[in-house]
Amino acid sequence: MKKKNYREPYLHDCNGDISKRWCIRFSVQDPDTLKMIQLKKYKGLNQKTADERYKSAELLIEEWKHLLESGWMPGGNSVKYKYSLGYRQEASKIRIDSLKTFAYFASKYVNTLTTPKYRRKTMLGYKSKCRQFNYWLESNQLDKRFIGEISNKHISDFFYFLRNDQNREDITISKYMQVLNEVFKFAGIQSPVHSLPKLKKSNQKYAAKPIPEVLLKEFAKEIKRDHQLYMAVSMMYYAFIRPEELRGLKIRDVDFRRWTITIPAEIAKNGKSQTIGIPDPLTEIIKINMLHMYEGDCFVFSQGNKPGYTQLGHNNLANRFRKTRDKLGVSKVYKFYSYKHTGAIMLSELGIPVKDIQQHLRHSSLETTDKYLVSLNGKISNDILHNFPEL
Repeated sequence: MKKKNYREPYLHDCNGDISKRWCIRFSVQDPDTLKMIQLKKYKGLNQKTADERYKSAELLIEEWKHLLESGWMPGGNSVKYKYSLGYRQEASKIRIDSLKTFAYFASKYVNTLTTPKYRRKTMLGYKSKCRQFNYWLESNQLDKRFIGEISNKHISDFFYFLRNDQNREDITISKYMQVLNEVFKFAGIQSPVHSLPKLKKSNQKYAAKPIPEVLLKEFAKEIKRDHQLYMAVSMMYYAFIRPEELRGLKIRDVDFRRWTITIPAEIAKNGKSQTIGIPDPLTEIIKINMLHMYEGDCFVFSQGNKPGYTQLGHNNLANRFRKTRDKLGVSKVYKFYSYKHTGAIMLSELGIPVKDIQQHLRHSSLETTDKYLVSLNGKISNDILHNFPEL
C-alpha cells in the first residue's frame, strides 16, 4: 500500500468556545524537503452556534480528505501551460494557474490525441466536450480550483445542466461523461464521474443516408448554382473521395491524360496512396471547370470558388451543402457525405461486380465492401422483389 504523504485533517474546536476561531488542521509532506508542513484552514467555520460549526466541520473534513487523497499540495503549484481547449483564435494562448486545474490537465490530455490512432473528428469532439465543461466550471466559479476539488456533486450538476438546460440527448451526455472520465484518469486522480442516473441506449443511427434518386435531381438543380460545391459532390459521388481528402486534393493529383485521380497517402483515410479512374460524367465536369489550367500545387478546392494555394476550412463544403439542404426543406439525414454512399448504392444496383466497387471505394477487402453495402441498403434479393407470385 502506498504511504500517505499527509496526516488526516481534524477539527480544532478550541474546546467548544465559539468566541475563538475554529479551524481544520492537517499536515502535508513537502516533496522537496520531505518535511511535514502544518496547515490550518479557517474558512467555513464562522457560524454563530457550536452545532452549526460541528456540522460544517464534518463536510469540510471530508472535502479536505478528498483533496489530499487526490494529491493536493499547498502553494508552489503555479503552472504555466498552453491552453489547448479554445477555438482557433485561442489556440496558442498561454495561461498561468495557481493550481493544476481541469483546464491544465484537459489541455495536456487533448494534446496526446494524435493521428492515426484518433480521427480528426474524434479529436475535435473530445476537445469540444472538455471546452464546454470548462465553460461550465467558469460559470460556476470552479475553474480555478485544483482538479481534485471537482466532486461527484459537481459532475452530477453538469449532467443535469446538459439534460435539462441544454436538452442534450442521452447518447451525447454519455459521451461527455466518457471524455471527462478519461481526463480525470489522465490526471492520475480518482474520477468523480460515477453514480449518475442511468442513460438510455439510443438505437438512432446518425450516419449519413443515401439520397433517393428524386432528391438527387432536386439537389442538383440548386447545387449547380455553386459550381465548386457541385464539383465537390460530383467527386464524392463518382469517385468516392471523402470530404477531408477533397479538402487536401491538389491539381497535380489529377492525371488529365489518363483521367485518373491519385489520393496521396498524407490525406488518405487509410494512409495509403491509391489511384482511381474518373468516370465519364466527372471527366466532363472537370473539363468545364478547366482544372488543367491551374498550377499543380494549387488545391482543387480553395477560396474564391476556384483552385488556389489556400485550403478551405474543414467544414466549408459541408456547411454550404447544409444551407442548400435546409433551403430545400429536406431531412437532415441527408448530409454532404451522403453522396459517397449514394454512388456506391447506385453501382451495386446496376449490378457492377463487388470487386470493382471495392477497388473504386479503395477498401482493403471484399468483406469490408460487402458489409458497407449491406449497412447502407440491407440485403435485398431482386429475384424475390420482381418474381414473387401474386396472391
